[in-house]
Amino acid sequence: MNFVKIQASGNDFIAVKPEELENIGDLSDFVKKITTPKLYVGADGLISPLPDDDYAFRFFYMNYLGREVPFCGHAGRALPLFAKKMGMAEGREITYSSPIGVKTAVILEEKTYSASVGLDMGGYSIDKLEDGFIVDVGVKHFVRRVEDVDNYPLKERAFQFFERHPGIHYNVYQEMERGKIKVRTWEYDYTQEPLSCATGSISSAIAHGKESGAKHVEVIPLSKEALFVEIGKSVFFYGWVKMVFEGKLFLTQENA
Repeated sequence: MNFVKIQASGNDFIAVKPEELENIGDLSDFVKKITTPKLYVGADGLISPLPDDDYAFRFFYMNYLGREVPFCGHAGRALPLFAKKMGMAEGREITYSSPIGVKTAVILEEKTYSASVGLDMGGYSIDKLEDGFIVDVGVKHFVRRVEDVDNYPLKERAFQFFERHPGIHYNVYQEMERGKIKVRTWEYDYTQEPLSCATGSISSAIAHGKESGAKHVEVIPLSKEALFVEIGKSVFFYGWVKMVFEGKLFLTQENA
């Protein structure tokens, strides 16, 4: 299997052309294997631009747990760049279909193996809950402000929150200055903390904007790969997507 390792603000993906998936039997089991660090390639999941009759491609993402995910903000920026580099899409604006609706990515700046890619997430809602906010950007996140995000007991507090509010992701942010925050996220039903979560970063930026009045927020996730969020009636976010390396995966029945 030919693949490209690609990362967007700290989320990393194994990107493959659709034809590479045709002869795989149990795709869920396959993805769980190849996304395992050290044993195989290692990644947050596998992405592919599937054929679509009306748009450049159809969004497909399966995470490292072997579960198909309706949408992921970082994968939603990584796939358009991959599709363009593979000759499956063209132009500065790339429109594609996804399980949560049609999306348009914008190539803001392009280099040989990377690009600054933006995506309009549409509208959002924000409501007070306990000592923070529930922000809904198509995915629901709880966000609270803390004084020291680096030393915050994220996993412990997140799992306590999940017991009361299943299905809602958990985020904390620290204000570095007005319009700049550090963010950490624990996604519901996941087994490890991600280096970055797009919808968590966006939700944290919205919560910060609610408290500070900032409309343009720089978000620093655990990866330290900055993401930028513009808040209006809709939310537009952008950051760098990087094609890290390409390779050929030898995974057969005898070495799986």
